[in-house]
Amino acid sequence: MKIFLTILGLLFLVSCSNEVPSHRLIENGGVTFETGSNEPFTGYSIKYLENGYPEQKTYYKNGREVATSEFEYNDDGQLLYRGNYKDGKEDGRFEDYNDDGQLLFRGNFKDGKEDGSFEEYNDDGQLLSRGNFKDGKEDGSFEYYNDDGQLMYRENYKDGELDGRFEEYNEDGQLLSRGNFKDGKEDGRFEEYNDDGQLKYIINYKDGEPIE
Repeated sequence: MKIFLTILGLLFLVSCSNEVPSHRLIENGGVTFETGSNEPFTGYSIKYLENGYPEQKTYYKNGREVATSEFEYNDDGQLLYRGNYKDGKEDGRFEDYNDDGQLLFRGNFKDGKEDGSFEEYNDDGQLLSRGNFKDGKEDGSFEYYNDDGQLMYRENYKDGELDGRFEEYNEDGQLLSRGNFKDGKEDGRFEEYNDDGQLKYIINYKDGEPIE
């Protein structure tokens, strides 16, 4: 999956007067300089595609790379992907678009791991899923929708495991099942319903095992 990273910090929020094409920079002893200068480079370096669109934008401070943003376009110049990296790892917001410019995916990373909110959309812009990660693991509420926007599942996670309320719905929005998890295991009362909303049965669990 392509990922689109929104612009991190000063790299995208503040314009810099010292902005040069990438071919004007040289590296010497691990330090980057602008051609003709003896001072370590501070500012933005931009690498362009043949069509003139920016492919990469890198921020340097005192000759050291701080952050890099990368871009991808279709043949019509529509932005498809934009991402930001720090120390070679995903860091910040990512976004992904289709050929019509519709947002398909948006998420946040930190030190190469999912961290923060994530959203996924279909080609019509309908939200399909959303949730939250912490240090690369699911953490908090997750919701999943069909292409018509109907909620199908709602789950809760803690440290990457199901923990808390769980609900499942049919295409018409009728509750089909609900229950509770603890540390990834069924724990407490679970209910299942038919498509007409009639209760079918109830099961109680403890530590993932049904109890009388």
